[in-house]
Amino acid sequence: LAFMRSKAQAKFRSETWAMDFYEFEKRWAGRYHETGISSKSPIMARIDPTSGWSFNNTQLIIRSDNQMRMHSIKRKLGLPPSHRFNNKP
Repeated sequence: LAFMRSKAQAKFRSETWAMDFYEFEKRWAGRYHETGISSKSPIMARIDPTSGWSFNNTQLIIRSDNQMRMHSIKRKLGLPPSHRFNNKP
């Protein structure tokens, strides 16, 4: 279910999804039960936010750490904090 939800969310945001179920399962490696809305929960994030979702371009990272990382990337690129890295206008 988590795999299908993640894939559907990427499709909704017009982001490329190039990960199969087995790669998704390998990425989470038994840690999916740790997910949640807490800032200390792990999430799957793209290493390069301008590229698609693939096994080689994803990592598990703590939600709050990813938020700081994304703000830093956006500042370096001169983008507003509200910028979304997807293909939608």
